[in-house]
Amino acid sequence: MMLIKRMMLIIAIVAATCSAATAAEPCDISGIWQHAAKPATLRIDLSRGEMLVYAHQTHPDSTGLVVLNRLKRTTAAASWQAQMYSAAAEGFVEVQLLATNCNQLSVRYQQQLVLELLR
Repeated sequence: MMLIKRMMLIIAIVAATCSAATAAEPCDISGIWQHAAKPATLRIDLSRGEMLVYAHQTHPDSTGLVVLNRLKRTTAAASWQAQMYSAAAEGFVEVQLLATNCNQLSVRYQQQLVLELLR
């Protein structure tokens, strides 16, 4: 009887530990994303810190262009920062990325939504 109680306790501890680790896991934003407003797909490569145009039906010549660079995680949950090219600023500007349920990613510049991506 004592052995059964010990085994049940060990199983409960292991299950709680695994559950807590899974809940704390951040979203993995790497991979392919669909542009929410255009017929385009983008690829995030976290090892390179970049987001690239993976495919674009309207502008196929844009394939491979860098959309974001210096992409890195912040200390906030499900949040990243990056540099995005701005024609108005004639250079790169800092943007913030926020993941929602790991299936939606919004890119904001000065708190304004500039790009929304879906999985």
